[in-house]
Amino acid sequence: MPDLLGNTVDRCRELFGVGPKVKHSETKPDPANEIVVTAMGPLGHVYFPTRPDDARMESYAGDLVYKARIPLVMFKDGGGKLRAINRRGSWTLPEHHAEVLGEHHSFSQEAAADMVHLADHPNAGDFMISGWSPDQPSVTFPMENGSHGGPGTEETRGFLLVPDRIRRWHVSHISGTGKRVRGEELRQIALHYLGRDGTREERVSEEPGIPSESLRVMTYNIHSCTGVDSKIRPERVARVINSFNPDIVAVQEVDCHRQRSGGHDQAQLIADHLRMTHVFEAMLVDRNERYGIAIFSKYPVEVMKSGFLTEAGKARFQEARGAIWVKIRREGHGAIHFINTHFGLGKKERILQLQTLAGADWLGAIPADEPVVLCGDFNAGPKSRIFRMLTGLRDAQLQLEGYKPRPTFFSTNPVLRLDHVFISSHLSVK
Repeated sequence: MPDLLGNTVDRCRELFGVGPKVKHSETKPDPANEIVVTAMGPLGHVYFPTRPDDARMESYAGDLVYKARIPLVMFKDGGGKLRAINRRGSWTLPEHHAEVLGEHHSFSQEAAADMVHLADHPNAGDFMISGWSPDQPSVTFPMENGSHGGPGTEETRGFLLVPDRIRRWHVSHISGTGKRVRGEELRQIALHYLGRDGTREERVSEEPGIPSESLRVMTYNIHSCTGVDSKIRPERVARVINSFNPDIVAVQEVDCHRQRSGGHDQAQLIADHLRMTHVFEAMLVDRNERYGIAIFSKYPVEVMKSGFLTEAGKARFQEARGAIWVKIRREGHGAIHFINTHFGLGKKERILQLQTLAGADWLGAIPADEPVVLCGDFNAGPKSRIFRMLTGLRDAQLQLEGYKPRPTFFSTNPVLRLDHVFISSHLSVK
């Protein structure tokens, strides 16, 4: 194997009548009078003092493949076409990319196009030799650790770890490569992320496969952005939301300028990260500190009403509870009423809150022919009286045949379904 891998360049030199390269030689090559072979890893170039005609080039290429056991030899013919010779035969690139690089090469078209561009480089060799072949083990020309490069399947494939929002921006704005990212595109993505590519696109289009008439809804009690590791990270909450690619989000337990959570305006931070419009309603105000609920939306919203359903009581943990009601406006579609709420911990207060929400000032004020989505943290399960009282709306998790409703609480080991999405009869669930 070392003879096969490490001495291939020397065999190439011998084939052309040039002796093996003298190790540690101080002598510079003489391109005008000798054949020069240079290689790095599995890719090399052969330079002639005078280029032979196409017939001789093809003959020499065949000898390199069959006698010197070089997997792939390429050269530009007199017509400017890139010829590629391997043990499968004689081909042209980029047309015969599958025959040269293999039918199962994930990026054969792109790699073939890159080889054509490489051959067009003014410093490219008369021959380009490659250690890649789909039918035999790949080789490296100089013996070295970590040899890489060339058009092989491993050399052209990698992975990229980026926030989901960046991934979705790439999919929607650089659609030519689908979910693939090349170096030049990575630079474009980075420039956009840093805001250096002119006007920054603030919203990310829907992913392919989601019908435009659909509305993806999410409800999320963020617990002041405190994770299971007790760290307060609004940006982490935003990443979780982004991973579901929602159109509109109802969140509960949001801090604003509270000392316990670092004094941040959490709703604003999350909205900035999501590039969404947002509405915040405080359920608790203590000097400059506020605490409440919020809505984030990709689409313009009109705030119809926001405020308390019940005010804070004297009993411990009896906080003020409220709701935000907005109307979502999407171009080419009818308006949808969207309500976010957070009910209390006690049964009696939850009943009072639902009675107020179902009354003439809230749900009762919505015309019967207009669709409604009501969601939030109700602190009540499917068998509760709250569910029985919501006669005009349907539990979204029960609308899909064969779908088993999922619990939402606790986050580390969900056993209870306390967070819900309810819809009117105008809407269906997908």
